[in-house]
Amino acid sequence: MALRVMSADSHMDLIYLPPDTFTSRMAATWGGTVPRVVERDGRKWWVSGDAVLGPYGVYGPGVTGGKRGRILAEAGFATGKQTRPSNPVERREDQQRDGVEASAGRTSSATASRRR
Repeated sequence: MALRVMSADSHMDLIYLPPDTFTSRMAATWGGTVPRVVERDGRKWWVSGDAVLGPYGVYGPGVTGGKRGRILAEAGFATGKQTRPSNPVERREDQQRDGVEASAGRTSSATASRRR
């Protein structure tokens, strides 16, 4: 069967992950290198050790602009409280709505660079 639409950019950005994604799954032996969310200067950030990996829960024009952005905004993403893409059932519902029949996943570049 020929696929009509395949997502080749199906990675999970840190902004979408629940704040306990890594702390709830990694052994304590990893210590401060476990990616976690901390508050600094009134904003929340993903950190690992001394490295800042990126913001937590930031939904700006890159997420809510254009046709796809309007869909995300209508689903509540503009509030910064949704983590819908990290829920596999809801993620598949979104893909089905968008006509995505297959997906090629990869890890976030921020977490991949910390593993080297």
